[in-house]
Amino acid sequence: MWQIGEGGLFVELPEVGSLPAMLAVAFELPGAGAHRVVAAPVWKTDGPTRAAPGAKRGAGCEFKEVSPKTREAVAEYVRRMKETYRQLQFQLALDRPTPQLPLLLRETNLDGVVDRRELKERVALAVAQLQPTT
Repeated sequence: MWQIGEGGLFVELPEVGSLPAMLAVAFELPGAGAHRVVAAPVWKTDGPTRAAPGAKRGAGCEFKEVSPKTREAVAEYVRRMKETYRQLQFQLALDRPTPQLPLLLRETNLDGVVDRRELKERVALAVAQLQPTT
């Protein structure tokens, strides 16, 4: 799993040729343990996406069956990530090293991105994706 939101997730798959109508997806959320959902693929890609540049191929899936416990855990994870990315965006805007920056980069798995422009673009994209859709 590369991305998750309150309505679905992007999951990397070994093949995307002919996907079933529903997928059972098991995943772990940091701090919230293991979860399982049933999700319907709504789009697929045979290559990396802007939001998941390390994924070889996968599908964006909409949640269809989610337990209340999992729904609550996902919502809490999304809230935490929104705050983390907001803090990271602020630290990058300061345009100088701060003690918080390395920790925020590790929390968002962006500590391997060395180009500052790419880093800012990836953070801006994540912040935009975490905004609720109307």
